[in-house]
Amino acid sequence: MSRILGAPTVGPQQQVIEPEAKDPFEVITDEDLYKADEILTKEILWYAGYTLLSVVVFLVLVACLALDPRAFIIAFGTGSPCCLLCPCIKSLYKYTDPAKLIQASANKYVPGILIEDDGTIKQYDPSPDEMEALFELVNEFMTIS
Repeated sequence: MSRILGAPTVGPQQQVIEPEAKDPFEVITDEDLYKADEILTKEILWYAGYTLLSVVVFLVLVACLALDPRAFIIAFGTGSPCCLLCPCIKSLYKYTDPAKLIQASANKYVPGILIEDDGTIKQYDPSPDEMEALFELVNEFMTIS
């Protein structure tokens, strides 16, 4: 707590006296320089460590994408990137084979053709019910705005 000199009982002049005033021309010692250097080195190593860790994580993701793109897409599409490193993602392959998905969609929604498992395409005359369902589907898509 500072003491004010010059209160009405002391005299007309008021001055604030601080108990330990800091010297503006403080001398920096070698120990201060060493501590500052240590702190700076620690900060630089901290940032370098996080940068290196980010690069390693990015490289692991790129390697996973290069090794198995379908697993990579499924893992991030399902919101489970941890599955990149475990075999549980391979159990979803039977549901995500692009050739099977296209075959099933074409067989279901395109009247007049049938795609076999070996990839051959057979053509047949579509029934009026199939054509009507196709026209309704197209009309539904056309009216969506």
